[in-house]
Amino acid sequence: MRPPEYRRTLAMTKSGEYRARHEGLLPPPIKLGLRSIGLPAHEVGIIAAARIASTTDDDMREIVSRLVAARGLDVSKMLELIGA
Repeated sequence: MRPPEYRRTLAMTKSGEYRARHEGLLPPPIKLGLRSIGLPAHEVGIIAAARIASTTDDDMREIVSRLVAARGLDVSKMLELIGA
């Protein structure tokens, strides 16, 4: 998902996105091309679900940490790592 799309999904402004990323509540974007970035849709979905569940900031940081660690793993290992 490109930034405008995931910001809409997460109901964030640009400044809110930067603040959340700085506080460890949002994973860093991945490069999609020479001049484009985004977040995987499954990561945005997990973050949205965690926010709906009123996850604490500390728990959200753990979720974000696990999502970043899971990047590059095969799907089965990724699901195991994030506890799904």
